[in-house]
Amino acid sequence: MKIASLIEFCELLVQFQETERHMLLPSGQREENDAEHSYMLAMTAWYVAAQAKLPLDIGRVIKYALAHDLIETYAGDTFIYDEERVADKHQRERVAADILQRNYPDFGEMHELIARYEARADAEAKFVYALDKVIPVVLIYLGEGKSWQRDNITLAMLRHHKEDKVTESATVADLFTQLLELLEARPELFPRA
Repeated sequence: MKIASLIEFCELLVQFQETERHMLLPSGQREENDAEHSYMLAMTAWYVAAQAKLPLDIGRVIKYALAHDLIETYAGDTFIYDEERVADKHQRERVAADILQRNYPDFGEMHELIARYEARADAEAKFVYALDKVIPVVLIYLGEGKSWQRDNITLAMLRHHKEDKVTESATVADLFTQLLELLEARPELFPRA
């Protein structure tokens, strides 16, 4: 391996850190970035899998979580409530995956994991996919609903966009049901009708 390759890969990770998500951190001071999100997902997935004693390959779970959004370095984040961005998400992400493949042709495991995650090819990918839909809700809950209030997101909209996705994992679906109960008891987190 050459130092130039390491520097180039670190450059990708710096760009990943600069890819903002459309979600305020709990402090409300700034948007979360993709690197923070991926790290939070990896740690949370590890924690949930260990606490629930899930029969999953933890190494694969963590790798999925760390790599799942890398293509957003080139495609950008897609806010699920932005219909225009959602409409061309798959096309932008296909192009981004091709760029990532061209730029890092020797990191086959990364490309394979991203493809397997997108296809939800195994229990680990399904678990991480489902948990990826819950973690932002938890963070916004911790931030007293600032993102929902700013973007005029209702509990009904949240349910509509999340409920079918969390079912990829029974454990995550159960956590989501519990989270919805908390949210129903806190209507002040959402914009007033």
